[in-house]
Amino acid sequence: MRIYPVSAMPQRIALSEDGKKLFVANESNGLDILNLTTGERLTVAGVDPQAVGLALAPDGLVVYVTNPPRGKVQIVDIATLQVTTIQGLLSPRNVAFGLSGAAALVTGEGNRVYVIR
Repeated sequence: MRIYPVSAMPQRIALSEDGKKLFVANESNGLDILNLTTGERLTVAGVDPQAVGLALAPDGLVVYVTNPPRGKVQIVDIATLQVTTIQGLLSPRNVAFGLSGAAALVTGEGNRVYVIR
């Protein structure tokens, strides 16, 4: 067993297909990316604190991070770490993808499911 330190209040996690990177949504800093080979931890600038939900797209190119208190979904390009933000959602929490990865499905309060293409 090996233990990796992460930022405070970790929530959802996702593992890259090759098993070398672990993505961790956390409430203190937003998003950590752990290199499971070296143990190095990177906090992604531009992802807001209070992150809860997280899902890695099926193609492994982007990770979606939800932020319920701020009403945001933030999409992080894994290669460049550039962040795209979708705002104005009602407390988005969880993310799932269909097998093709063509759409992200995000649950939110108020009996909503958002479809992001």
